[in-house]
Amino acid sequence: MASRLDIRLGPLLDQATRLEAQAEELRQTSDDLKKAIDSLRATTSGEASEAAIASSARVLAEADTRRERLTRNAEVIRKLADVYDTCDLAGARALGS
Repeated sequence: MASRLDIRLGPLLDQATRLEAQAEELRQTSDDLKKAIDSLRATTSGEASEAAIASSARVLAEADTRRERLTRNAEVIRKLADVYDTCDLAGARALGS
């Protein structure tokens, strides 16, 4: 077992930023898909159209769930990095550094 905890905040924060960027990309894609679904509804009808709309709605729901998870994970990473940084600073102060 290691006697030292070595956390590098830069890579953690970089990962949080990447997750946030992916979440934003998914949000934009979801917005585009919503517009396409609305357009499909306005211009077509019938069984095939309804099947395509239902399928698209499922994909949209899955994308929204993924986006929420990415956002939540980025928030958790940022909070953990903040907690570690606070503890590291407190430890350094306690040791007189």
